[in-house]
Amino acid sequence: MQRYINNPGFSQLRSLAFNNTPKNTNRCKTDIVQNLPTEILIQIFGNIISTNFMRICDDDEFFIREMERILIRLTCKRWNHIVISLISHAHYDIRKIKKHKLEYVVPPPTLKSLNIIDSRYLYVNICDPHIFYDPYNWISESEINEWLYNKDLKYVKKLYLYGCMDLTADGLSNLFDQLVDLSIVNCPQITEKSLSLMLKKLKNLESLTINTDKFFSSKLHEIIEAFSPKLCNLKLINFQLMDLCCLPKSVNSFIICLQIPTYDNQIFTSTPPPNTLKRLDFLTHLTVSYPSLPRDTIKLPSTIEYLNISVKIGSTHSRITLPFFTP
Repeated sequence: MQRYINNPGFSQLRSLAFNNTPKNTNRCKTDIVQNLPTEILIQIFGNIISTNFMRICDDDEFFIREMERILIRLTCKRWNHIVISLISHAHYDIRKIKKHKLEYVVPPPTLKSLNIIDSRYLYVNICDPHIFYDPYNWISESEINEWLYNKDLKYVKKLYLYGCMDLTADGLSNLFDQLVDLSIVNCPQITEKSLSLMLKKLKNLESLTINTDKFFSSKLHEIIEAFSPKLCNLKLINFQLMDLCCLPKSVNSFIICLQIPTYDNQIFTSTPPPNTLKRLDFLTHLTVSYPSLPRDTIKLPSTIEYLNISVKIGSTHSRITLPFFTP
C-alpha cells in the first residue's frame, strides 16, 4: 500500500493534532486502496494506532501514536473522516495546547468520554496551597467554560476535569442532561454553592468525584437525594469529618480519599451508613499524623459486600480488604 502525500509541514501537523480538517490534502490515487471498504480500513488502522483514543500530553509514546494518526489522516479526506469518527475518548492537557487555549482544539464528532487537565495545577493544592486558594491565580487563559459551552459535545457522557483553575458551573450548563459520570478535582471555582446548583440539574448522573476544602454538608446530601436519584457512586477527595448516616440512599458505592495533615484526625463519626450501601473504600496518605476511628464501633449495614481500608505512610502501604464482609 502506498500513500501519495508530500512531507507534511509543522503547521499542518499542528493543525491535525488538534483535529482540524486537513486542507489541500492529496488524495490516495491508487484505485484499489481508494475503494477499500470502510470495515477493512478500520481493521488496518486498528493495527497501527489506538483508533478510539487520542491524547495530547507530554508522554512521548502518546506523541508518537498521534503522529501516526496524523499521517493516516493526511492521506486523504476519506481516511481523515474515518479516523476522526472512530475516536470516542480524548485526553487533553491544557499545558500542551497552543497558548494554553482550548479554542485551538476541535473535539471529535462522536466523542463519548473527555478528560481535560491542566498539569500546571493538577497537584498544586498539595504542593503549594497558596497558589490553589488565592483567587488571583484563578485567572486562566484556557477559556474552558466557553469551549465546553460552544463545542459540539452532544455525545459526551463522561467528563473528567482536573486542575482547571477557571472552570465554573456555567461551562457545564449545556451538558447537565447528558452526563452520567463527572469528576471535578482541584478546580477551585467549583464551590459548595455552585455544586448545589449543578446537582439540581444533573438528573442522569450516576457517578460523581469531587474535592473541596469545605465539608460535604448535609444540604448536598439532601440535594442528591431529591434531584439525582441515579447517583450510586460517590467519591470524595480531601474532605473532612464525614457522617456516614447522611449518605444519600441512592449511593451504594462510597470512596473517601484523605491526605491527613495534622494530628488527632477522626475519619468518621460512629453513626452507621444507610442500609443501601454495598461498597465502602477508605484511602488515605498519612503525612505527619495518624487517623483515628470513632471510639464507638461503626456498625456497618448487612448490605455491605466490599470493605477496603488502605493506608499509605511514606513508601509503606497497608491494606485491609474484605470483599465479602459480613458485619
